[in-house]
Amino acid sequence: MSIDIEPPVNEQQSGPTRRSFMKWSAVAGGAAAVAGGVGFGLKDATSEAASTSGNTKVFRTANTPECLHCAMLVQVEDGNVKRVTADPDFHIRACARGTSRINQLYSPHRLQYPLKRVGERGAGEWERTSWDEALDTVAGKMEEIRAESGNEAFLAYGGTGNWSSLSTGVSGLWAAFWNRFGGSTPTVSSLCCPAATEGFNVVLGGNRSEFRDEWIPTKLFIAWGDNPAFSNQVYFKNFIEAHRKNGAKLITIDPRYSEAAAHSVTYIPIRPGADSSFVLGMMKAIIDEKVYDEEYLKTYSNAPSS
Repeated sequence: MSIDIEPPVNEQQSGPTRRSFMKWSAVAGGAAAVAGGVGFGLKDATSEAASTSGNTKVFRTANTPECLHCAMLVQVEDGNVKRVTADPDFHIRACARGTSRINQLYSPHRLQYPLKRVGERGAGEWERTSWDEALDTVAGKMEEIRAESGNEAFLAYGGTGNWSSLSTGVSGLWAAFWNRFGGSTPTVSSLCCPAATEGFNVVLGGNRSEFRDEWIPTKLFIAWGDNPAFSNQVYFKNFIEAHRKNGAKLITIDPRYSEAAAHSVTYIPIRPGADSSFVLGMMKAIIDEKVYDEEYLKTYSNAPSS
């Protein structure tokens, strides 16, 4: 398959000496955001599966959204990505989300230059503008906000979906930009993981582990409003192995009869909105019937001592 697309146009060939660090950091951050979902941090592949021939080379990379960070092989011909496949040396196989990234890379809808709104907000009316004008507009507004409200008025939250070294992390250009700008209001980690981490700390007394690799010794799985046979298909093989080795059982609680429900020993078609009542009922039954490990809970959780 060959896909051609017009390359991005650089309307101005001015060097960084014409701009302050703040403005050129902004363009780097913007470029990282535009390229965010693709994130081909290519490295020459060395395995037999990644051999090269003629004008074709195969590079190692990763599909890096916040899921499994699967290893990938990217086939490049004359500077164009032609094929993306799962890396056979990786312990799981990437799903269609990863192997279809070429469609995102060469999508005709991918933004390649700045756009300026010319109509009312929400009207979808835009016109193309130069990088110089876009940078001047953004930098001018940021300087205005800083002068009026101080640096704490900025909430620095960067993320492109692929943990880019340009836009995220304490060692990235994103952090360097905000340090040079004078600081900002930070977040503690991302906006998703800390909630799960604190939940584990409160309930179990310690941080969570990479539980997907610990599925195999497990004997009981509960998929509550989740369909791991579909949404976590590359790791669902661990449940299959747990079932074969340990007789692991799967219980699915979901209004919809899903693929996971089809693998379950028990399927509970819960009514939407009844989850809180159901879990409270479970907790009461567990406590009333004392079907829990009291010593374990006292040692490793926030269960009361009496």
